[in-house]
Amino acid sequence: LILSLNHITACVWYALGSSTEASWIQSAINKYEALDGRRRPSKLYMYVTSLHWVTTQFTPASMEVVPVNIPERIFAIVTVFGSLVLFSSFLSSITNAVATLRRQKEEFAKARAKLMQFLQENHVPMGLSRQIREVAVERYKYLESCQRVHEPDVDLLRL
Repeated sequence: LILSLNHITACVWYALGSSTEASWIQSAINKYEALDGRRRPSKLYMYVTSLHWVTTQFTPASMEVVPVNIPERIFAIVTVFGSLVLFSSFLSSITNAVATLRRQKEEFAKARAKLMQFLQENHVPMGLSRQIREVAVERYKYLESCQRVHEPDVDLLRL
């Protein structure tokens, strides 16, 4: 999703630069020719430069390509604000996923500790205790993998 969005934005940035004479493309071509003699950069080089520019808008990075005219500046501002929203959403979803995994691990650890306590308090022999723990862990994993939603758990059905 992010790569596709970067590609589309890079294409728009490239098209915007191609639409006028004084643009980021002309500035980039001048810099390229100054470094590489008289040879003009290829379209692929210019697209990759455009993609690089877009990537720097979505991350805390910088590069030598800058907007040269008003439409490019407006597009750059919109891109930066859009990237702030998208990056924040992406980071938030990762944080939520990690928190959920952590909570599930903690719940499993507590359940396992309770089982161990029960087995010790009731003086269950070690061999049998190990077998019970193995079966309980396998059953727990199985139940987690095929958890069904029951009618009382659906808030909208209670209305």
